[in-house]
Amino acid sequence: MFKDYFSDKIINNGRQLEVDMVKAYAVIFMILEHTLIYLGDSESIALEICGYLDVIIGAAAFMICMGMTFNYTKHNDYRSILLRGVELLTLGQLLNIFRNGLPSLIFYFLSGKKILLSNVLLVLQADIYSFAGVAMIFFAILIYFKVSPLGILVIGFIMNAVNYMIFLSGFNPENYLVSQFLGYFVTTRSESYFSLAAYFVFVAFGYWFGGYYLKIKDKDGFFNRFLMIFLPIYVVYYIIRVFCKVPFLDPISADSSYIVSFGPDAIANCISFILVMGIFYKISKICSKKVEGLITHISVHIAEYYCISYIIIYPIYLYLLAFKDDFAAPAGVAFIFGIGVLFLSYYIIQLNSKKYNIHFYKLKGRKKAYIYGVIWLTTFILVAYSYPQLNEYVNTWNDYLE
Repeated sequence: MFKDYFSDKIINNGRQLEVDMVKAYAVIFMILEHTLIYLGDSESIALEICGYLDVIIGAAAFMICMGMTFNYTKHNDYRSILLRGVELLTLGQLLNIFRNGLPSLIFYFLSGKKILLSNVLLVLQADIYSFAGVAMIFFAILIYFKVSPLGILVIGFIMNAVNYMIFLSGFNPENYLVSQFLGYFVTTRSESYFSLAAYFVFVAFGYWFGGYYLKIKDKDGFFNRFLMIFLPIYVVYYIIRVFCKVPFLDPISADSSYIVSFGPDAIANCISFILVMGIFYKISKICSKKVEGLITHISVHIAEYYCISYIIIYPIYLYLLAFKDDFAAPAGVAFIFGIGVLFLSYYIIQLNSKKYNIHFYKLKGRKKAYIYGVIWLTTFILVAYSYPQLNEYVNTWNDYLE
C-alpha cells in the first residue's frame, strides 16, 4: 500500500523539520497545560480541552520522537544509549529535587501544612524524564541482544498489554516506597504517570517507524495517502471513545486511561503522531527561515524548556498551596502566564548559551560522578526525612492536584 513511497536506501537523513515541529508543539502545549493544571481553574473548559488533546497527542509524541532519534543519531550503539539513559534518569531526578523535593520541604517548614511534607515524596515520581532514562536503559539492552525494530515493537505492545492486565488486577504493594519503585516499571497506585511497561510501546514505534522514514522518497505522496486512509478511521475511533462507553476501557478523559494508555489508545496515539506530522510537513514547506530557526531551537533545547518551565510553575503552585487557600486563576490569566513562562524559558536558555554554557550532558569525569552522587544522596535524604513522618502519600490516584 505504501511501498512506492520508499526507497531501498537511506535518502532522508539529517534534521527533519516536521519532526522538530511536533517536538516544539509538544513542549509548548505541555508548558501551557501545566500552567492551566497547577495555577488555573480545574473546572475550566480550556483545561478539559487540554486533557483531550493530551490523550490524543501529548507525552506520547515525545516518546515517539525519542524512538525515531535512534535512527538519526550517530551514537546509536548500546553503550552510548545506556550512558544516555543514566544521564536522563539522573536529570529527571535533578528536576524532581528542584520541582518537588526542596520547594515542598521549604514551604512545609514555613507553613506547617502536612500536605507539603507528603509532597516531598514526589521527588520519587516516575515522570517523563525518569521514564526516558529507564526506557533508554531497557532499549540499550534490547540493542545489545540485537533485537530487530519489529521485534522491539512487538515487545512494546506485549509490555503494554501485560501492564494493563496488572493494572486491572488491582496490583499495588502496601508499602509506598515499594509501590513507587515498581511504578517505574508497571502502573501501580503510586505516582507512576509514565511506567516503562505502559509507554515503551511509543519508543518502540518511533524506532520502527523511523527506520522506514529514513528511506522515504515521496513525503507528499505518503502523507496524502496516510491522511486519506487513516484520518476517517481516526475520527470515528475518537468519536466512539469520547461519546460511547467501551466495556474494557475507562473513559478517555480519565487519568487511568491516560496513565495505562492501553493497546487501542496507544495505536490511536501512533496514528495521531503521523497525522499531525503530515500536517506539519505541509506547513513546513511555507515556513520562513526565521520560523524554521525558532522551531529548530525549541526542538534542540526541548529538555531545557521542559525543566526550566516546570521549575518556574510548580514552586509557584506549592507557594499557593502553602499560603493561599482555594486559589485558581481564570483560564485566560493562566494561559497568558504560560506564554510568559515560555518567553522566560527562552531568555534563560539564550543567556546560558551565550554567557554561562552550563549543560548537564557536558559533565565529565570526577565532576560528573560528584554531581551525580550529590543528586542521588539529596534524594535519599529528602525521602529519609519525610517518609517516617507520614501515613498518607499524595499521588495521582488521590487527586492531590485538586
